Amino acid sequence: MADINTLEAIEVKTELVGIKFEDNDETLVLSFGDEINEPMHSIIEIDKISDLKYKTRVMRYFGGLLVNDSYNFKNLVVIVDGKRMMYDWSRANVSIMVKKMCAQAMRTI
Repeated sequence: MADINTLEAIEVKTELVGIKFEDNDETLVLSFGDEINEPMHSIIEIDKISDLKYKTRVMRYFGGLLVNDSYNFKNLVVIVDGKRMMYDWSRANVSIMVKKMCAQAMRTI
């Protein structure tokens, strides 16, 4: 597992976030890039997060993943610049990444 400090140090500078489930839904993968070239469960357009309705949908999406009992996530994988980093699945770690997406959206306005 990567250290939490590395999660906080990640800089989001991309336009898209691909989201997929791996390992029998035990791992949530967030793949940051300007192009998504593989099948994903969902794709978030970061620049649209500046729109309140879209931001609300993104927040509800991640909130739903956190409270839904049908998922048994244990890991959060973040892929940035092709580098794959694994973290523990926790509300705090998911919150850090959602805040980073929102911060990037504000920079693109």
